[in-house]
Amino acid sequence: MKQHKFWLLYVGTLAAVAILDINILIPSMSLSAQSSTPTASVQPAMTQCGFIDALVADTSPVLAEATVAVGVSPLATATTSPTVAVVPTKPSAESGSGEMGDEALTTYRDSNQGFSIDYPHSWAQEMTFHNGVCFTARDSSIAVQFVKGTPPTDLMAYVQADEARVQANSPGYKQVYLKASTQVAGAVILGYEWDAGKSIVTEKPIHARTDRYYLVDSSGRLVVVSETEPIKNFDPDGVRDTALTYQVVK
Repeated sequence: MKQHKFWLLYVGTLAAVAILDINILIPSMSLSAQSSTPTASVQPAMTQCGFIDALVADTSPVLAEATVAVGVSPLATATTSPTVAVVPTKPSAESGSGEMGDEALTTYRDSNQGFSIDYPHSWAQEMTFHNGVCFTARDSSIAVQFVKGTPPTDLMAYVQADEARVQANSPGYKQVYLKASTQVAGAVILGYEWDAGKSIVTEKPIHARTDRYYLVDSSGRLVVVSETEPIKNFDPDGVRDTALTYQVVK
């Protein structure tokens, strides 16, 4: 009888140890499985200013691309002061109002980068913009960007070559026009439609229009002044008005 009780005690002890081992093993297996599961990185949504910021590069590679595209000798770059665009300080009388509507304008003046431009006073500056300045309101934006490198003497050829970069960085890209401006002296306009991310208001996709004014300012810099709006609100005359307010300042 004592031997029988001994075996019962022995078997019970083994069972308790086995249960204890299982309780220890299972959580450790669970923790191991959790730690081996890759954690998905959450990428912030690209803002409209972010898309535009990615479009500007040094002039050299664009000029090289233009050379290959046309199959001729390299485009000449300015060795002396380039022909500059003399930009009026005020919009012309026949200008339309565009997305800005009747809203009062504020002049943004940047003495470090040496320029000023007008924008609607309620629009906000995006502080992460790297080159120049970008203002946003709802699903619209206004940007001024400076292109590094020697300004091209053939601005039209430069813009034709630069369109490939714009297309590559603008989802759903479709050209509307590429032409010389008749009112912003010396400027070339690239107008296009594209998918500008999600609306900050409705979170629905935005199909937008952008006009990019390429010009060489009075300080000899290649500048791009652009405005983007949802396609249903886009007014090219209003964008022209924005470009006309750009000035070089000291």
